[in-house]
Amino acid sequence: MSLTGFLAQREIRARFRAEFAKPRMAIKKPLVAPPLSRRYALVGTAFDYLLRFYLHRRTPNAVHRRWVAEEGLQRLGWESTVVDIDSDDIPSVVEDESYRAGAAVLTRARAAHARYIASGTITDSLLRAVVGLAKLDVVYRSGFIDDDLGGAHTEDIRDLRRLIALVNPRTFRAERRCILNPVFGKASRLVGGADADFVIDRTLIDVKTTKTLELRREDFNQLIGYYILHELSGLEGTKRKGKISKIAIYFARYAHLESFDMKTIINPSTFPQFVRWFVRAARTRRGSASLQTRRAHSARKRERRT
Repeated sequence: MSLTGFLAQREIRARFRAEFAKPRMAIKKPLVAPPLSRRYALVGTAFDYLLRFYLHRRTPNAVHRRWVAEEGLQRLGWESTVVDIDSDDIPSVVEDESYRAGAAVLTRARAAHARYIASGTITDSLLRAVVGLAKLDVVYRSGFIDDDLGGAHTEDIRDLRRLIALVNPRTFRAERRCILNPVFGKASRLVGGADADFVIDRTLIDVKTTKTLELRREDFNQLIGYYILHELSGLEGTKRKGKISKIAIYFARYAHLESFDMKTIINPSTFPQFVRWFVRAARTRRGSASLQTRRAHSARKRERRT
């Protein structure tokens, strides 16, 4: 289970809908960067990496953590290994062809990232690198392994270059803090994993590369979910909890940042009770998921014995 999976459940969706009225977006803007392929999710994840690199260079003191793509590489190394949870033996990483390809992707990405931080030049090698990172990211989140981990289509490179060129530096200017790809400590683990795109000062921002300029209920719920996790545990890797007063979505294909003041979203008289319900519901579903995992491991163990 993850925050996304937790929020996708019918009961959870209904409770969020009853508690939080979705704000209206009155603004209308033209689509300035239509997608150049149907690899929507891949390009979206690649742009997440690219925009975070951009923010890292503009804000040298930005707080950043290990890339999710690195976790993807680690998962590649375990794919061929059956883990016996009842054994103290830790199996070795299996360096098969996919693992070696993923390791090469990560090595090139680190080098491209370092060059970009030093020069500020958006090169094709940097854009190919973020596509590779996006593919490793998918390995971690869903287990899907692309047959060409190191490849990138020309139209996706063009798309990413256009999207980053549309970013207005003033839109993401940090005065006090910039936290890239934050997680929420124990609260993230409560829902089986949750990481946001970035936090700038007091605004938690999610990035979308969708073709439509609209606030979807599932995206709004996700932002609220991040806010609740932040209220529970703060941001991992930061000394002080800080405050989130706004949530926002950056619509990359419209070069538009839409933000919402939490004061207009939260009902102070009911919100504490809602948070308590959220925690209970997450714990219940985490327990169910853990039980299913243990049963699956036990079934595999019995199969190996027969």
